[in-house]
Amino acid sequence: MSSHVTTAEKGRLRDVARINFRFSGDGRYAACLARRGRGHLVPEVWDVADARPRTLPTRAGETSASVPTPTDGGDVLLCRAGADGHRDDDGPPRHPERLNAFDGEVTPLALNPSGRRLALAVNRRTRSHLVLHDLAEDAGAEAGLPAGVIHPAARWNTGGLHLVHSAPDRPAGLVGIAGCSVSRPPAADGETSPARVLPCPGAAGPIEAIVYGDPATSRRVVVALHGGPEAAWRFAHEPLFQRLSGAGIAVVAPNQRGSTGYGAAHRDAIRDAWGGPDLADVLALGHALVAARDPGEPRPMVYGASYGAYLALLACAAQADLWSRAAVVAPFLSGREL
Repeated sequence: MSSHVTTAEKGRLRDVARINFRFSGDGRYAACLARRGRGHLVPEVWDVADARPRTLPTRAGETSASVPTPTDGGDVLLCRAGADGHRDDDGPPRHPERLNAFDGEVTPLALNPSGRRLALAVNRRTRSHLVLHDLAEDAGAEAGLPAGVIHPAARWNTGGLHLVHSAPDRPAGLVGIAGCSVSRPPAADGETSPARVLPCPGAAGPIEAIVYGDPATSRRVVVALHGGPEAAWRFAHEPLFQRLSGAGIAVVAPNQRGSTGYGAAHRDAIRDAWGGPDLADVLALGHALVAARDPGEPRPMVYGASYGAYLALLACAAQADLWSRAAVVAPFLSGREL
């Protein structure tokens, strides 16, 4: 993927740089990742005035970057890769200890106008948590947002913090935070189905799933498998699940082993083992659903897209009698061939 950094001179656009990675910026600076040596990724900052990059020193393991953020006190670049650091434009990088100690995937969102307070989205399991961190004191507190997912777009001005938030019964919309009050847009037009996060049986212990409806009593139930495999179902608005639930079909969307958001051991369980522990979890879940339903009810259906479709096909091949039907979207047939 190639991106162009463009500036305007005397009413005409001029390309000043071509970057082979996605970048983001604030108008004066562009932040991106550059590949160095044997595939090592380092953050770079491009000043569009002179089209010259500066490579930022990083700690071991840092592999991603965020946007340069203008504040009243100057420009601050936020860099992250599971842990976050920040650097003032004229100073060396700093790595606040508490800022690096969050449990979960951390995404910098925005700085307040003074540049002292940083809003972070901390993603754990199926949902996001909003943390407001004081950079000077290296201390933060979680803001009270409803359960859901924070999208990586935000702005903090004198009117407060504004970000994009989604929940199963609410499509993505702007949320405003001023002081201790949180304003949310109204729910979507028409009926929406609530969802909940429940523990479900897996082959080696419980796994979490986002559930719509009642899988035990609904006439039909579908097990929905996410793609990836380094991905997960999030507690966000899923139009397909809303349509299925509205049609009376219960939905169970598991985050089986291999899913992200549950720590390295859960994520890495299928490394070099696609269709191993994750397939075992899906089959265990299918058997648990059958056992919880009346004998005369239809067996579960299984749905998946991309890697989820591959996993759904494996589940049908492994135990065809467990499923009543399958819907597979853009599957592949062999991880080795892929």
